[in-house]
Amino acid sequence: MKVVCKENKSFYMSFKSFSYKPGAHMNVLKNATNSRMVIKPMLKVLFLIIGLGLSVSWGSALSLGNSTALNYEGYAGFENWVFLQKIGKKNWDMSMISARVELLLQTKYPVEFYYSPKFTIDFVNTDRSRLLLADQMYIDYLGGLFEIRGGYQIFDWSMVESFSQIDFINQRDYEYDILRPQKFGELALRTRMVFSLEQEHYLELMYLPEFTEAPLPQMGNNYELYPQTLVNDGVEGVYSVKNIEKQMFEDSTMEQWHPQGAIRYHINLEQVFESSLFYFNGYDRYPTLFRRYREQYYYHWYNLVQKMGGSARLTLQNISLKGEFVYTTYQSDMPRTLQSIPRISLDPEKIDPYYAYTAGVDYHFSNPRKDDAVSKVTVEALIDSDAEKGPYETEGFRPFKSHIYLGYLYRAKAKEERTLKPGVFINYKDKGTIYRVEYNEWLFDDVLVRLVFDGFFVSDESFFQMQKKNMRLDGGVIFKF
Repeated sequence: MKVVCKENKSFYMSFKSFSYKPGAHMNVLKNATNSRMVIKPMLKVLFLIIGLGLSVSWGSALSLGNSTALNYEGYAGFENWVFLQKIGKKNWDMSMISARVELLLQTKYPVEFYYSPKFTIDFVNTDRSRLLLADQMYIDYLGGLFEIRGGYQIFDWSMVESFSQIDFINQRDYEYDILRPQKFGELALRTRMVFSLEQEHYLELMYLPEFTEAPLPQMGNNYELYPQTLVNDGVEGVYSVKNIEKQMFEDSTMEQWHPQGAIRYHINLEQVFESSLFYFNGYDRYPTLFRRYREQYYYHWYNLVQKMGGSARLTLQNISLKGEFVYTTYQSDMPRTLQSIPRISLDPEKIDPYYAYTAGVDYHFSNPRKDDAVSKVTVEALIDSDAEKGPYETEGFRPFKSHIYLGYLYRAKAKEERTLKPGVFINYKDKGTIYRVEYNEWLFDDVLVRLVFDGFFVSDESFFQMQKKNMRLDGGVIFKF
C-alpha cells in the first residue's frame, strides 16, 4: 500500500429507494438513516433463509419439468470476534450474523443460470454490514469446446496455500476484514476455448467493463492501516481514510465505466502437472492514498497497470511443488498534483515496476493409527522485489514481501469431519510474525462449529505495523442447507 500526502454489483440498496450505478452492488449500507433501517429488513431475510433450510436437505433440487431443475443450497450463521487486547477507543468486540443462498437453474439446453446473494449484519459496527444482492449472478453457455459466461463472477487463479500473488481479478473487502478480505463479484464476460475437457486445457479471454472501488478500514476500525494523525506545515490534523466522492482513476475518459481485459492459458495434465500463463491490462485493485495540501481527508488514486505472470504445480506421489509469479508495470507516472509524506513534492513521481513470486512445497501423509486421518505440511517463500521499501513506499496490497510461511493441516473423519490448521508467516527481514490457528468441527452433517485465533508480532516496517500485538479470537456456528 502507498500513502501519499501531497488499501458483485448491479443493484444499489439504501432501504429508502432503489437506483442503479456501476460498481454499487457491494453497497455497505451507509445510506440508511439509522441501524434499525438496516437490521430489520435483513433479519426478515435471514429468518426466511433459515426456514427454507429447515424444510429441505442439504443440496436440494426442485424439479421444474422433465429436463429442468433448480438446485439450491446455502448457509446461515452467527459469528463473534473478541480482541484480547483493548487499545484506544476502537470498536473491539464484534457480533454478526450472515447468510448466503446459491441457486442453479439447469435446462435441457447447454445453458445454466446461477444466482447467489448474501448479506452480513454487524450489530456493533454497521459500517461492516453488507447486502450483496448480486454477489454472483451469471448465465453460462456450455458448448463443449466453446464456453461463454456473462455476469457477476468470482475468479480463482491461486495455486498456493499462503498468499496468492496472482489472484487479483476480484476486488476485496478490506474494510470488513483485512486478514482474510472477501472477494466481490466482478461484472465480466468470459469466453473460453476448450482444447480438452479431461485435461482442463483451455484459453480464456475476459472483459471487465467496470471497476469496483476498494472499501478500506476507516478511523476506529480495528484494522486501520494508515496513520490518522499527521503533521503538515507544523499543524497536526486528523485525516479520514475513506471519502467516496474522492475516487480517482488514472487516464479514464469515462465517468462511470472503467473497462479492463485479461487473457489466460491453463492446462492440467492428469492431475500431475498444472500450469497457467496470463496477461492483464486494467486498474490496480488497491489504491494509492494521498491528500492535497491542508485538506483533512485522503484521496484514492487507482493506477493503470499491466500484469503478466503464471503459476505451476507438479505432484509426485506425496509431494507437490508449486509456485506463482507476477510482473507489474505502471502505465504512467504519478501526476504532479500528488504529494509525498512528509513534504510537498512538485515533481511527478516515477513508479518502478516490480515482480513478486511465491514458491513452496506440500507434503501429504496419513496417520498410521487412523485410516481416516490425513495430514499436510506446507512450506512457502513469499518474495517481492520491493522488500527493502517501507510499508508506505509501495503500491498495491502487498503485505508479504519477505516472508516464509509454515503451515500444517490435519483432517479426520470418524463420525463427523474435523480439521485443525495452524500456520505462521515469518518475516525473515524484520523478524516479525503473523500466526493463525483454525479448528472446524462438523456436527450432524450440516452444522459447523468454527474457532480461529489470529495474532501479530510485527515491527514498524511491517504492512501491519498498526496491528502490533493485536490478537483476535473468532467463534461461530454455521448451519448449511
